[in-house]
Amino acid sequence: MTSHPDHHDARRQDALRDLKRLEHEGGLISGWLRPIAGAPDEDSGDPVVFWGRLIGRGLAVIAFAGLCVYLVLTHFR
Repeated sequence: MTSHPDHHDARRQDALRDLKRLEHEGGLISGWLRPIAGAPDEDSGDPVVFWGRLIGRGLAVIAFAGLCVYLVLTHFR
């Protein structure tokens, strides 16, 4: 079975276009440190806002990891 380069190229272009759209809309996980569309500007220079967001995001990651460990220990033992 041979593949058609034009078909793969078109799919690749569609995927790249979708990734750019998601990045612009703030839907990519890799962009979690950037502000979500409509959120206040992070470059305001206020250190309280910066540290508050950083601590909040760090606590969210820790809470998520803790929840994952809890679910694994209680449901897959």
